Amino acid sequence: MITLLTGGILLMPFYKYTVFNFSLVGVIFSFVILLLGRLKSGNGGTLAGVCVGISVGLSGQLSFLSVGYALSGLLCGELSRKNKYLSAVGFIGCISVCALIDSTLKAYLAIAESAVACTVFLLLPDRFYSTLSEKFNLPTPIYIKSDNSRVLTKRLNDASEAITELSDCVDTVQRTLAPQNEKELRTAIKSAWCKVCDNCDLKKSCREEIKNPTDETINKIAEALSEHAQLGEMHFPKNFAESCYCFDEMKEKINLRYMSYVASLGARGKVDQMQGLMSDQFKSMADILKDIACDFDDDRSFNAEISDICNNEAKESGLNVISCESYLDKYGRAKINLTVSRPRENFNVTQFTEALSMATGTTLDLPDIDDRGDECTLNFGQEMIYGVEVGAFSRSADDIKVCGDYYRSFRDSDGRHITVLSDGMGTGSRAAVDSAMAAELFSKLVKSGLSFDCALPIANSALLVKSSDESLATLDVVCVDLYTGRTDFMKAGAAAGFIRHRESVAALEQASLPIGILRDIEFSKATAKLDGGDIILMMSDGILGDCNGWIQQELKLWDTERSAKELAEFIVNSACERKLGKPRDDMTAVAIYIKENN
Repeated sequence: MITLLTGGILLMPFYKYTVFNFSLVGVIFSFVILLLGRLKSGNGGTLAGVCVGISVGLSGQLSFLSVGYALSGLLCGELSRKNKYLSAVGFIGCISVCALIDSTLKAYLAIAESAVACTVFLLLPDRFYSTLSEKFNLPTPIYIKSDNSRVLTKRLNDASEAITELSDCVDTVQRTLAPQNEKELRTAIKSAWCKVCDNCDLKKSCREEIKNPTDETINKIAEALSEHAQLGEMHFPKNFAESCYCFDEMKEKINLRYMSYVASLGARGKVDQMQGLMSDQFKSMADILKDIACDFDDDRSFNAEISDICNNEAKESGLNVISCESYLDKYGRAKINLTVSRPRENFNVTQFTEALSMATGTTLDLPDIDDRGDECTLNFGQEMIYGVEVGAFSRSADDIKVCGDYYRSFRDSDGRHITVLSDGMGTGSRAAVDSAMAAELFSKLVKSGLSFDCALPIANSALLVKSSDESLATLDVVCVDLYTGRTDFMKAGAAAGFIRHRESVAALEQASLPIGILRDIEFSKATAKLDGGDIILMMSDGILGDCNGWIQQELKLWDTERSAKELAEFIVNSACERKLGKPRDDMTAVAIYIKENN
């Protein structure tokens, strides 16, 4: 109040300067009252009106109208919660009544000054007021975090560390047992050798080096078997074949023992693989717990004043409020969660959203509604700066079978739009199963709140254990932050993509491995800042060829008046025409338009 009053007093010397008795300072005073009424409702309007009234009163002018400024501030502040047009009408009406009572030329001119201020007030876009509200007006958020939340965070972190240690223990055991394989092979060779010698009737006449082979001989035979899987005369000591009466039997027994060893090694490899996957699952569980702990530990700035405003606005709109919370999320964006009894069937959600935006001073998007039978939760988020249009088109390898590519596109609770494209190995139904499993599982994990790096190894393990045959799929992920335009590109074995930013087009190639092959897997990542009018083009490798310059050229010349679906269809059909008479793979293109919300 002191700041406003000081500013008003400093402006008063200029109040007497007029053009045709019309004062610019009077327009400024009126606009300040309207502005604070919009940003701070009744309290703000009244405060501004009182300060203006005191300033005018101290100047010795318009004594009765000085009271009218305070009343008009209160009125326009209360009406601004409903509609800014009503606020302006109420303000002019109150000033007009007071001016008529005062009945002086200055008072009548105050009506004109108020009209000019109201015109400016109405012409300014809602985004202007939202920006002011977000930067200067929101009450200081009070961070509330209960002791239970702190305890839960610590417990989750402790559990995550314990499971990580268990996973490391499994890996350590595997590494310790690995060298035993080589020892077992040498033992098997020596056992077969001794068995042949023990059953030989002429063993008493054999030389000692034939009956009891040296470690060097055993190692040489083991290396030969590992490299060639079969033994020949050259793999035994010099002149051994002529000196040993049972050479052929010796060679056959060792070869048979080696085949048995390889079979057992294969079975053990399956066990080792399952143990490795179990270790990976332990790591994934630890990562999930850590992600949840981080969510609990994230600072949320709860705002009791905004919650009360939302509560009152909902009640005035005829809603039975069960609970209401307003806070800034970890990205500093306003969120409102309003739980109410099931509203009437003709309840206008759009109108209520506009009213709530007016009341809070923050432009809100239409809510996501979580229906729970007798009650529902309206989850409001701050209006996003960007939107997206997504279009996709696919063709199978022979235009008959099912396509082996699969894509998902969705928006998460943090205001990010995520698109996932997966290409299964080969073509047809088997590839379709692999790609659908990879994309759906990964998408569901991300939608549940897990990070991309946490969801990836879980999807990888699922493909590894899916069947005994090799089963793999690529993952191509694009994540657009609809508040900032920041776009993250993540690829696991995926084909190159293309980006049109303003007037230039660039290819995005990131070397990486698909999921379902190795236990250790990670994304290849890149980041870009995109704006309205930019285009992202994702595709499976069936579209790409030896020369892909045509894609960049077509994307550069593409008219964005046409839909994203048309672009995807055009790219796929053009690629098919270029591959006439050649073997063809499944083809899928996904086009993403970045659009700036008005």
